[in-house]
Amino acid sequence: MAKERDHHPNKDKKLLVGVIWNFSTELKLIFMALLVIFTLATLLPFIPSSFSLSASDFRFCISRFSPAVPVNITSTAVNVTPEKTSTEPVVLDNGVIKRTFTGHGSAAYNFVTMSAYRGGVNSFAVIGLSSKPLHVYGHPSYRCEWVPLDPTKDPVSTTGFKILTDWGYGRIYTTVVERFDGYYHNQFMVVNDCLHRYRFKAKWMFFFDVDEFMYVPEKETIKSVMESLEEYSQFTIEQMPMSSRICYSGDGPARTYRKWGFEKMAYRDVKKVPRRDRKYAVQPQNVFATGVHMSQNLQGKTYHKAESKIRYFHYHGSISQRREPCRHLSNDSRVVFENNPYVLDTTIRDVGLAVKMFEMRTIGDRLLRTRQ
Repeated sequence: MAKERDHHPNKDKKLLVGVIWNFSTELKLIFMALLVIFTLATLLPFIPSSFSLSASDFRFCISRFSPAVPVNITSTAVNVTPEKTSTEPVVLDNGVIKRTFTGHGSAAYNFVTMSAYRGGVNSFAVIGLSSKPLHVYGHPSYRCEWVPLDPTKDPVSTTGFKILTDWGYGRIYTTVVERFDGYYHNQFMVVNDCLHRYRFKAKWMFFFDVDEFMYVPEKETIKSVMESLEEYSQFTIEQMPMSSRICYSGDGPARTYRKWGFEKMAYRDVKKVPRRDRKYAVQPQNVFATGVHMSQNLQGKTYHKAESKIRYFHYHGSISQRREPCRHLSNDSRVVFENNPYVLDTTIRDVGLAVKMFEMRTIGDRLLRTRQ
């Protein structure tokens, strides 16, 4: 029994070796197949997609064996006449000038002309749109040409001087209009067109919105303020931000809704912030280009401390809706609304009666019953 037990392990080993030896050919084939599969799986991501086969490839192969069928192909030539575009502005019957936009270049236009004005004896300004990425990532240059009205005289051409107006604000607030970058509905282009159109016709030029009201103290007038700042080419105006949602109810709720906007919206935002946007006025003869909040291209000095002479009250959001703006009525001198502090400021409200009387004398009572 002991001998038989001693020989059993050797028999098992011989049996296992015998089985492997008998199937050695099949195992080699299996190992080779696995090796090929793993190799293809490794190389498959590196094979370009152009080696793929589609149904159209098989149809092409089959069509080579199909009988040829003659096909009659007819072609029609179409003459396309390019549409002529006029570069001259069209003056409507009511005197309004209808602008034309003329593209120069291809793809994303290098420059789109809006208007051009003479800037002096031997200079002129061209206002238009350009692609902002083109100026951010490239350095395009421009060459201007002046064509005299007299055909006997030769045109004059020179390298143009490029001005990117208010570029700091343009980097922050940018939208895309057509394929072109703009800011605040292309206000850059509009304010510069206004600047160069009236550059030699106006002594001072103010830039502000319809929801902003200029205010000078009682002892001052616009004329006296302008005369005191005549040595400056530009001065900025401090903003008084007014709430368009909190209304003063001191006149009674029934009468509040009949008041003018600046009569009932009498709460000023006093939250401490690093800075607020300003508006400005310039002497246009000294300005080459302008922006939305100030000009960065001018000759002469700029004055930034005119708070005691002139300010502007901004009723932001008051003209963006056609319904009653008041959302909260208050009679307190101080109020906190939506975690923002406000104080009662009746500066503009106090001149409401004088403004109404001026309107009555100027245009009559046609707007007296207009809903405010």
